[in-house]
Amino acid sequence: MTPSTRTEEDALDKCLSIWQFLAETGVRAKGEAYNALNLRYDLHSCPCCEYSDRDNTGHQDCSRCPLWEQKKSGDHLMCTYEGSPYADWETALNTADRKHHAQRMVAAIERCIHMGEKL
Repeated sequence: MTPSTRTEEDALDKCLSIWQFLAETGVRAKGEAYNALNLRYDLHSCPCCEYSDRDNTGHQDCSRCPLWEQKKSGDHLMCTYEGSPYADWETALNTADRKHHAQRMVAAIERCIHMGEKL
């Protein structure tokens, strides 16, 4: 399978579109963004995970992620550490909180796109 996100820029642009939709709607599932925006699904429903699977193995290499710095090693993905905007969005219990944390993701992705600042 050929990745739909061939460059870091492609991955970040697609990621931004998805998170903007989630920030506007507050829906719980990223898949709803893919459907509404008519996007091809990615590994783990994440363009950055898809991009980081450059060998097409079906497993991301987090060290290649264009959005997250590799902060810790071990079994956890970099995006899921407690307090990250993604982890907070994933565990949010209501629409307002999901919108808030999705907006944090939008801001982080925009900083990454415009200033090269990773999370």
